[in-house]
Amino acid sequence: MTSRPDYRPVSPEEISLLESRFNTAENWKNIFIHRQTDLQLITHTHFAGTVYIGALTTPEDGEPLPAGISRCRLKNVYIGDHCRLHDVGQLSDYTIGDRCVIFNVGIMLGTRPLTPFEIKVTNENGGRAILAFPGMNTADAWIQNQCRDDKLLHEQLRLLAADCYKPYGGIAEIGADSRIYNCQSIRSAYTGSHVHIENIISLNNCFIASSKEGPSFLENGVVLENVILDRQNHIRNNALLSNVATGENVHVENGARVSDCMIGANSHIACGELISNLLFPFHEQHHNNSFLIASTIEGQCNIAAGATIGSNHNSRAADGELFAGRGFWPGLETDFKHNSHFAPFTLVAKASFEKELNIHLPFSLISKNPQGRVVIYPGYWYYHNMYALARNAWKFTKRDKRLHRSLHIETDFLGPDSLTAMIRGIDFLRKQIDPEPSLSALLENTSTVKAPRHVEAGGLVYGDKAVILNPLKGILAYAELLIFFCGRLFLREMPGNTMPLVTWENFGGQFIPGDEADTFRKSVRAGDISSWKDIHRFYREQAAEYGSHLSGLANHIAAFLLGKKRINDDDRESLKRKAAITAEKMLSGAKFSRQKDFENEYRLKSYRNSSEMTAVVGCSEDDPFLTDYTQTMEYVIKALRGPSNL
Repeated sequence: MTSRPDYRPVSPEEISLLESRFNTAENWKNIFIHRQTDLQLITHTHFAGTVYIGALTTPEDGEPLPAGISRCRLKNVYIGDHCRLHDVGQLSDYTIGDRCVIFNVGIMLGTRPLTPFEIKVTNENGGRAILAFPGMNTADAWIQNQCRDDKLLHEQLRLLAADCYKPYGGIAEIGADSRIYNCQSIRSAYTGSHVHIENIISLNNCFIASSKEGPSFLENGVVLENVILDRQNHIRNNALLSNVATGENVHVENGARVSDCMIGANSHIACGELISNLLFPFHEQHHNNSFLIASTIEGQCNIAAGATIGSNHNSRAADGELFAGRGFWPGLETDFKHNSHFAPFTLVAKASFEKELNIHLPFSLISKNPQGRVVIYPGYWYYHNMYALARNAWKFTKRDKRLHRSLHIETDFLGPDSLTAMIRGIDFLRKQIDPEPSLSALLENTSTVKAPRHVEAGGLVYGDKAVILNPLKGILAYAELLIFFCGRLFLREMPGNTMPLVTWENFGGQFIPGDEADTFRKSVRAGDISSWKDIHRFYREQAAEYGSHLSGLANHIAAFLLGKKRINDDDRESLKRKAAITAEKMLSGAKFSRQKDFENEYRLKSYRNSSEMTAVVGCSEDDPFLTDYTQTMEYVIKALRGPSNL
């Protein structure tokens, strides 16, 4: 954009030329132009306050709208070079970047600076409200959301968040190369470059990050109030957003109604209603008849049609919460009572759960039997849907379109959350078998262990016992997945120490050991961290150490599996050989669960013959994921068996 010294007042001759072209001004002395401003390109425009007009020429750039300014009312505006402004009812107190196009806009007012606002995530009563700010990601939202009894911590965090508004205390700004067409009202909206805004109803107090590499799009009937969007956002088709912040590459469309939500990167929301949610990356919700209220969902989630997940009417006040780990898949027409908690990778079958749930067994299928009892099948994903479990990790990696990866988002289903949950799950399930078997006996010779087909256990459903199917199979599924994780980690150079089983926190998609998180919070409390840039540097430092932390966790898991305090190289080699067997089972399970889709005789009922079915849906051999997964797992299996097999 041209610097202000390059502008000069219009001369008397230029004023006459402008007036001859049906332009008017409250005071021509306050109108400044660039030496390359072609006044012939300005017509039927009224000027008020102080207006700077950048270079105006007639470039041959293929832009359908003519160069120049026509039929506008401008007040206190700083217009960059080579802009096109036509049919703007009122444009006041704005800086317009170079090469912007603004056409047929009712009102654009930037008199009010970007105003801080809260987002009442997780709980509708506002007790976990966070202060949104430009550049905020889901980890930033998480640390504001947690430890709410720590007043000093949250005072410091709010001060840091408030500082992020200081660069936006002046008049509003539209970034260079932006396009704004056919809009009714834009008030105090700040945008990055290359943003595309078309046919929208209203923007009010919004910050829209955008760039040439990652432009953001707002289109067709959207309404945004108190909204902060990261790069590569697509908000379209009558979506309504109020008190919302998003990560990068988020899509919200088709009438979705979203308020008081933080939406993680790479998420897609269409239709439905979302209120007071903290949603980590890769949240999927596409159906008109679903709503999600008062929750923290740790990402990689898919909300099915008819799912009604909300705190309304669950207590005497709107103060309930629901927490779900990664991979939460509530099925068709599921509903839950707050407060409920779900372990990572929980699949819920169609049912209404009228009692609070505390499902701490990962990779489980949750259902209800004809007697209305809650039924839990631990390890279901491993035994019956390995294809979906592995494919999810593959597809989320493919769909991560972030240009600025401020967080290291874990997409592997064997992350610290599921690994530590499986260790606790093994201990819990062993206690449900009488007599309680040792883990070594289970791993060495399963046939010698006698276990019931199902057991009843407390602590999972409020005021009732849950039915746990095949507890022995659940233990074995967890053990084999833990063995595979260890074997895969032992293929690389790693430290030999055993890391204690520490708690891990999911910082908005990035896993950080609990002791590191505690130290970080102490630094914030003490004032040693002076900005969110410092906090983001902490995330990057932890991402760089993540591999080492995982290696330490693998050592701990190996010691747990073998019943030792420390492990040696022979133990690692033994687990690698066992991991090769598990890897073969995982590959076979993925192939088998997908092959069932093609071998089910009822799949043929809508086709003339199998050839027509193949022409329509293909075959399992054509599946790109299965091809990639087969190649990867075959290599891993060979590596686990020893270098001579590679």
